[in-house]
This record gives sequence, C-alpha cells and structure tokens, in this order.
Amino acid sequence: MDLSAWVEILTARWTPPLIVMERGPASAAPLLKALSKFSLVYVWRIRNLSLRQYTWSRCSKGHLSLARLDRFYINSTFLNVVSNMNIIPSGFSDHHMVALRIHQPVRNRGAAYWTFNASLLDDQLFVDAFGVFWRALLQRKTSFPCLGKWWDNVKVQIRSFCQQYGAYHTKYDSALQSLLAKEILYLQTNLLASNHERTNLLLAKKKALLAGLCAKQARGALIRLRLENLCYLDTSSKFFFGLEAQTKRSQQITSFYKWTRK
Repeated sequence: MDLSAWVEILTARWTPPLIVMERGPASAAPLLKALSKFSLVYVWRIRNLSLRQYTWSRCSKGHLSLARLDRFYINSTFLNVVSNMNIIPSGFSDHHMVALRIHQPVRNRGAAYWTFNASLLDDQLFVDAFGVFWRALLQRKTSFPCLGKWWDNVKVQIRSFCQQYGAYHTKYDSALQSLLAKEILYLQTNLLASNHERTNLLLAKKKALLAGLCAKQARGALIRLRLENLCYLDTSSKFFFGLEAQTKRSQQITSFYKWTRK
C-alpha cells in the first residue's frame, strides 16, 4: 500500500503544550494516550536532541514567551523515511513554520495482469514438467483451510513456474543462437578450403536450426507488438469510461452535440 495511506501525521497546535513536564497536565493525558496507542513520536525532538528552538514567540510588556505549540507527530515505524525536520522563522506571524520532509523511494510496480505464453503448450517438455508440478500442487490442497486460499496460492505458483520456465528457455535459445552462428562461420571457412558434401549437409542443418530460432523470436515480437497496438486502440474507450466515472462522482450530466448543435 502507498506510504501516504499508512503515515499518520498529526499537526498539533496545543495550548498549553501537552507534555507532562510542561504546563497543562490535565490536557496532556489525552495526547499521551493517543501517542501510546498509535506509537506516535515527536519528530522534531528526536531529530534535534540537543537543540533548543521554539515555534511560537511573543513579547509583551518586556516579557518574552517561547513555546513549541506547532508539532509533527508520526508513527515510529516511519522515522527512517523522514530526511529533514526544521523550524523556520517567519516574519509575518508569531508562529514559525515547521517543515517536515519525507523521502519516499520510487517503486516500480509490475503489471496488474499476467499474460500466459500460449506457445509453451507446443513444448512437450513444458507440458510434462507442468504435469508433475500440478500433481504436487494437488497434494498440498489439504494443508490449506479452504479451497479458495489454496487456489490463490496455486495461481501465484503457476505464474512463477511459467515465468521461470520461459526465462530459462529464452536464455537457452539466445545461447544456442550464438553457438549456431559461430558454428556456421566455422563451417563456411572450412568449405572455402575444401568442399565436402558432408560439410554442406551439416551447414544446411545448422542454418535451418538458426532460421527456426529467428522465426520463433520474430513471432514473439509480433505478438508483443499486437498486444501494444490493442492497448493503443483501447485508449478512446478508457477516456470515455474515465469521463463517465468522473461525471458520476460530480453528479453531472454530459451531453454530446453535432456541429449544428442538434
């Protein structure tokens, strides 16, 4: 879940300050209870243990009053994402600005849906391996409290199995393609020195294998291109669905007219 959904930042302007050691012990009790319940900590004090600085100041009749009335409280588990915490003086108010900077690392989210590579069904080795894998999953059915939880786990396992199998064979095909290219160059060099029928047959066989691998890669690239084109074709539908959702939220009616306004 996104960090903003979890971080509970409480900007508190309490008068008087709600700390037991300070004034107002009766008002401090509710705050201390909330701090304990939600594991909240006073960020500025933790980041500035040896510094004395205040967020509010007032001078009246030669008497200067200072206090930290404006505060940030944050859950203690998120202290590691707080990169800076400062109190910045203001010339237009008796309250200073309390600045809190949170560093949220960028996380690359994967696709919401997984697309099964249907070409794996033509691979007999994959079919046999998946059969063994599926029988092992069936034996684990009794270890789950209900069938739904077992099926949720199975879907994750199947996805991981297919992706790992596909990644392995992609690397294998790339290595085989490089090896075939080197062997073809070697055979062509030998043919220049001595033309043998056996070498010609072996060269033709290697070229056929290389052509098959290239055709397989081309089919995969074509399928990926078609999927991307389908996403582009669906752009208009996404726009109208988004417009409908936005209109529903704002409780408005949108109508479309021709250029004649009819």
